Amino acid sequence: MGKKYIVEIGRLERLYKAFINAYGKPEITWLSPEVDLTPYTAPDLEQVKKEAYEKGYENGFVDGHLKAEKSGQKFYEDGYKRGLSDAWEAATKILKANWRERNGTFGAVTLLEDIFLDNTPAEAIEKIRQYEQEQEEQITKGDIVLIKSTPEVEILVTYADEEYVSGIALTEVDGNCEIGDQYTNIRISNVEKTGKHYDIVSVLQKMREE
Repeated sequence: MGKKYIVEIGRLERLYKAFINAYGKPEITWLSPEVDLTPYTAPDLEQVKKEAYEKGYENGFVDGHLKAEKSGQKFYEDGYKRGLSDAWEAATKILKANWRERNGTFGAVTLLEDIFLDNTPAEAIEKIRQYEQEQEEQITKGDIVLIKSTPEVEILVTYADEEYVSGIALTEVDGNCEIGDQYTNIRISNVEKTGKHYDIVSVLQKMREE
C-alpha cells in the first residue's frame, strides 16, 4: 500500500501524477477529484480521546492475571497504604534524628512536637527528601574527591566547611604529588565527589586500639 498525503486543491487548480508506465517510460496524468481521489474527513478528536482514555482505563486495572473492580477500589487502597508507609517512615526518621539533623531539615525547632504540628505529612516528607539530597551532595570528612584541575589526583578529605576542604593525596603522579602529600584550603567549587568514602574516625580509633 502506498503512502497517503493530504493535498489541498485550490480553485482553478489541478493535481497531476507522474509515474513510470509498464514500458519503463515516464508519464503524467491528471487526477480527477471525483474519480481518482478520496475526500479527506477530519477525525473526531473527542471520540479519539474518549476511546484512548477508556482503553487506558481498562488496561490500568490489570493486576497480574486478574482485573480489579472498575470502581478503582484497589488503586485507592494501594495508594492509601503507600501513603501510610511513607508517613510512618518520615515520622520514624524525625524521631531518630538528632537535634542538628532536625534543625537542618525543619529550621530551628524548640520542641519535637512542633514539627508534627507545623507540617503536613507531605511537607515533612518533602523537607526530609531535600535535606537528605543536600547531605549527599555535601562534602564531608572521609570523602574521596578529585581536584578538577588535576583529576588524576584523589584526595582523602580530613577537613571540610562550607567553603574549603583539606586532605591528603591517595594517588601518586610523577612531577605533581606523592601519596600522603597535604592539600589545604581547596575551594569547594574546585573539587568534585567520587562517591567513595572512608570512616576516618573508626579507622583512627582502630589504630589507636591496636
